[in-house]
Amino acid sequence: MAKFHVIANFCKDLRLETIEHDNVVMENKAGKGGGLHLLRDIWDSRQDDESSQNALHSLVAQMIHAFKKLKPDVVIKNHRIEHRVYILDEEKFVGRIHDDSCEYSLLLYYRIDSDIRGGTLNFYDDDAEKITDSHVPSTGDLVIFAGVHALGEVYAVKKAIRSVVIVHINSED
Repeated sequence: MAKFHVIANFCKDLRLETIEHDNVVMENKAGKGGGLHLLRDIWDSRQDDESSQNALHSLVAQMIHAFKKLKPDVVIKNHRIEHRVYILDEEKFVGRIHDDSCEYSLLLYYRIDSDIRGGTLNFYDDDAEKITDSHVPSTGDLVIFAGVHALGEVYAVKKAIRSVVIVHINSED
């Protein structure tokens, strides 16, 4: 399974100031090219207390609720949260082809500045040889998927930000 579902305008009432902050857990560039790739929050249900999600708690709960409506048969045993912020410039970046270490991924694109160009999310066959589907995200899109994927070429005409909250879901311990 690749792209499973896209919910447009998922977070239309989200106020950015409630989840944006300057803490940086680490830099994490999963591909080649330009830009600054920051991991602002990381949280794991197997080790972290729910209260430590802070402002992400309500948003993540809404994301999981949307997933449960689409996949009511999946019992969530654990999940991981990543809050990623990409500060892009004119140097092009291309993500590496990979499969997340989970059964399902939920990506909420909560901010894509107007100066961002490209950034198609490509889905591949199991052998990572052929693109089988793709999605050009817009601000507010919640993309739910499983399987091999990669971020296509992305850059900015002038310094700009593209931010996502990712929830990785597993039905196994």
